[in-house]
Parts: sequence; C-alpha cells; structure tokens
Amino acid sequence: PTLAGPDAIEAAILRMGRLAASLGITSYLEPGLGSGEDDGTTGCFGTPVIAAYRRLAAQDALTARVGMLGLFGPLDGPSRLETVLAGIAGWPATDTGPGMLLARGVKIFVDGIPPLGTAWTDDPYLDGGHGGLMTGEGNAAQRLAAFETMVTAAHRRGLAVGVHATGDRSVGAFVTLIERLGGAAGLGHHVIHGEM
Repeated sequence: PTLAGPDAIEAAILRMGRLAASLGITSYLEPGLGSGEDDGTTGCFGTPVIAAYRRLAAQDALTARVGMLGLFGPLDGPSRLETVLAGIAGWPATDTGPGMLLARGVKIFVDGIPPLGTAWTDDPYLDGGHGGLMTGEGNAAQRLAAFETMVTAAHRRGLAVGVHATGDRSVGAFVTLIERLGGAAGLGHHVIHGEM
C-alpha cells in the first residue's frame, strides 16, 4: 500500500526495525532514497522517507543501523545529468545521525535488465540490439560521458557509488572509469546486480 504522511512512514520504518531485530538483523541498507522518487507510486523512496529516518534517529528510536544510498532519478528510470549532479552536491558525505543512520553514498541507474533487452551488452540480443545506458541524453557516447561525469563527481566528493548495472558493457565501463580515477580509494564503490 501507498505510504501517505509522516506517521505512516515512521510506523513502517519502526515495523521493519522490529521485524529485522526478530530475525537477528542489526543493520540494513536503503538502496535508493531521494527526490527522484518524490512522485513515486508507493511513497517508500522519496525525501519524506529520509526525513522520517532522520526524525527517528534523532529520537534514538531506530533499532537497526541504517545505511542510505541517495537516488536522484526515478527508481528503475533514467538518470538526468543535471539532476544527479545537483543531488550529489547536496548529499551528505558523512554520517547523518547519531551512529544509527549513515549516508553510505549514491545510487545511479546505468542500464536496464537482460529480460527486457535493456542491459547494455557487448554481444547482441537475439533481435540484434545491445540495450543502452540510462544516463544522460543523446547517443551512446553522450550517455557514457554523462555517466562518467556523474561517477567522477561522486568519487571526488568522497561518496561511495553504487551503480545499477546488469550488462557486461555497463559493468566494464564502470570498472574502467574507477581504474582511470585511480581506484576506489576505500570508498566502497560497487556494482548492484552485475548479472552479466
């Protein structure tokens, strides 16, 4: 169901914390929260959720340590260069609460998924396509340049970058870029999924 209003969001977070504790889980990662989902259909990933986590952390009400990845586009959707760069500039580079709420970095959707033929691949799908990047606009080279600009901006701010990348070509582009930047520098850059 849609989470409407601060009370419903806080109740859901507390319910999740109780469930996690009952299973012996003491920490979890919110893999994409931010303004890109403020108009999302569920109410589970937008800035009101970040605000609820911050209120609960300030009240010492969280029962699990929570890491957050900032998301500056729609979940499973395109990442616009200007929007992502603005989000990176405003995302905390340090912990955001009294030890229980942590800004862990940012998430960027790079490509889609193999079953839909939208993962960016070296080898063609049966229909001859290679999928493509969801970063920026324009042709493949322009989208790759936008992706590299996003990752470089986060890296230089000291933020871990989690890329939703499922195709071998998108994963390879990310690894190549991190190598060109001199390595991860202990920031914890990572590929989310990496199916191919």
